[in-house]
Amino acid sequence: MAVVDVWWCSLDDFVAAGAMLDRILSDDERSRRDAFVFDIDRQMYALSHAMLRLLLAPHVDTIPSEVDIRAADDGRPYLAAGGIDFNLSHTKGWAAVAMSREARVGIDVEASSRKVDSLLVNSMILTDNERHDCLSQPAAWQGKRFLSYWVLKESLLKGLGEGLSRRPDELEFILTDPPRITKGLRLEQPWCSRLWEQDGRFLVGLAASAPSIDVRCRRFSFDSKFVGD
Repeated sequence: MAVVDVWWCSLDDFVAAGAMLDRILSDDERSRRDAFVFDIDRQMYALSHAMLRLLLAPHVDTIPSEVDIRAADDGRPYLAAGGIDFNLSHTKGWAAVAMSREARVGIDVEASSRKVDSLLVNSMILTDNERHDCLSQPAAWQGKRFLSYWVLKESLLKGLGEGLSRRPDELEFILTDPPRITKGLRLEQPWCSRLWEQDGRFLVGLAASAPSIDVRCRRFSFDSKFVGD
């Protein structure tokens, strides 16, 4: 069983992080942060990437700002020194990093309350079976059902390193506990997924290249570095 650590932070951490963010981020990350139009997007980008660097630094015995993070040909980030796989996702007000020494990982997060246009439910994101499942739910639940499929597919595509190069409706899930991948993977690919709602506000989809996983979800603190679950 592969162990996957999921660390998260929220917009509330921005005050605690304060001026340290500029010292932690790379030049490229600061440029990307500054390109965002809205304050909340700049803040969450800075928080999430600073958290990632603080988490990776002990694994390569260096200061966070000097952690060598590179991008593969498919755009997927990786640690130049190797030894641990990671993935990052952030939405308005919340961010999460997945890390594992034993599996390749992907993670995606969305606000549970995000409005979902009916065009999205009928787009090329869902398979026919998934669309039927969404539309069979009470109207008030359909958006959250759609987002559950969305974070599962996004996390798997990010883990695979395929991202936007593959249509999401080529993958199919059944929302059991844990979710089951029923279409889109070769038989020799031992990926599994997890889905949960954090604090009743954020949907989290996690994928890992292992037959089974032990997920340890904890909050990251910019004050004391780590706090409890």
